[in-house]
Amino acid sequence: MRMRLPLPLLVMLLLLSRSRTALATDADILGVVQDESGGMVPGATIIARNVDTGLARTTTTDVQGRYRIVALPAGPYEVTAELTGFQKVVRDGVTLTIGLKATINFDMKVASVAETITVSGESPIVETSTAEVGLTFTTKTIEDLPLNGRNPTDLLLLAPGVAVGRQRQGYAVSGALERNNSYTIDGMDNNDENVGGRRVDLQQDVVREFVLISNQFSAEFGRGIGGAVNIITQSGTNQFKGRVNF
Repeated sequence: MRMRLPLPLLVMLLLLSRSRTALATDADILGVVQDESGGMVPGATIIARNVDTGLARTTTTDVQGRYRIVALPAGPYEVTAELTGFQKVVRDGVTLTIGLKATINFDMKVASVAETITVSGESPIVETSTAEVGLTFTTKTIEDLPLNGRNPTDLLLLAPGVAVGRQRQGYAVSGALERNNSYTIDGMDNNDENVGGRRVDLQQDVVREFVLISNQFSAEFGRGIGGAVNIITQSGTNQFKGRVNF
């Protein structure tokens, strides 16, 4: 006996099945805003601006002084906190990478005149919200390190626990076979269902950055007991960039 599903339910199931292959390719910024006495500052305006593209996202702190800006494309950012009666605080040099949840807290001082405090040159942001074990390969790493064959994923061999595979010239992560890895490009599935490897290899100039998660990854990085390789490609900015090969 053949069962027919109602059309709305069928559409929902199709959307869910498609969404399983889409992974996060962006980052979040979160934190709290306090005054000089350590009290929380509600209603402060937080602005995150991408230095390369000019993209800006805005939110306000809640009654407990907390804020969160989600789904920000990877790249360099300037984060600003401002509220009438307080000095404006600017935090520059914030670099967001794939999947990073950056905690940026602000201490605001009461000001009698318009004044801005710029905070820069602080220690790098440390990820404290996840137990994932992995390594991020940034644009600088991809551009500066030599690559024989111009395949950026060869840099995976620099990560702890990664070795050259024996069967398909892939990468054996954490003792698993190379066919047990999972690959995504811009959040979409890049796995060859027939041979258990990558469907597409990208050239060095196409890739902006990628991350290898080798242990403790969440359920969204399923389908593999080896490593999860999440790649994002280059996109346009306000600066002209190019490469000339001779």
